[in-house]
Amino acid sequence: MFFVAVGLLFYSGPMLFWGSVYDEHKWIPFPEPQRTIFVVVNFCIGGFWLYVLRCQDRVIYGCIEIVAAVLTFYFTVVNKFPVETKLDSKEAVTACIQIAAGLYIFVRGLDNIGNGLTPGSRMHALWWSTRFFSRARE
Repeated sequence: MFFVAVGLLFYSGPMLFWGSVYDEHKWIPFPEPQRTIFVVVNFCIGGFWLYVLRCQDRVIYGCIEIVAAVLTFYFTVVNKFPVETKLDSKEAVTACIQIAAGLYIFVRGLDNIGNGLTPGSRMHALWWSTRFFSRARE
């Protein structure tokens, strides 16, 4: 299920950005209306399967969210903050929004991990007994 969702998302990514998909050792171009519809439908199906994963195993889904947040931070810093250039106000606002989105994704990942741990398990007790998370349950 997870691999279906990720496969659809990775298969749709090249079509979204380059307008073609690699299949049987060649790039197959898609015309614009069909490409847009195909990509949107694939993203919706991938999102559905990720939601199914979230319902079945929140710990794994939370880990995926944390990885997505770290990648968001990384690509924002790499693309928006090169050493030699200064950002104009529009780029600075865009970078701040992307960093805020990464922080939100990171917090949601931690929340899903905490809520996905089996009550009574050793990891559940360890997670909720730490100094930082113990007050969140009250």
